Amino acid sequence: SPGYGYSKDSYQKCEEVAQETCYNRPGVAPKREQVSVSVPAPRMKCSPQSFTLPTVQCDEVTEQKCVKLPSLESSNVDAEQCTVGLGAPKCQKVSLSLPV
Repeated sequence: SPGYGYSKDSYQKCEEVAQETCYNRPGVAPKREQVSVSVPAPRMKCSPQSFTLPTVQCDEVTEQKCVKLPSLESSNVDAEQCTVGLGAPKCQKVSLSLPV
């Protein structure tokens, strides 16, 4: 049996009901109030001040490295020398055509 007065075939109907809603609306009203404003005056005051400055210590590092450098050695190298000799002149007649 269905419980609480509801059955499988029951129909629910919703209606919109008008109602009045109250709320507070903020408002602004002018208000005059006397205030005093003071500005600090500059003054010169001499007093001893202590400052700490950082110090940097540097170590001097020296290294000795050996590097092989190229060196020159004297030596004898045998080389062949080829020469070209001039032969007898060979003159030939050639016809030359120039553009016109």
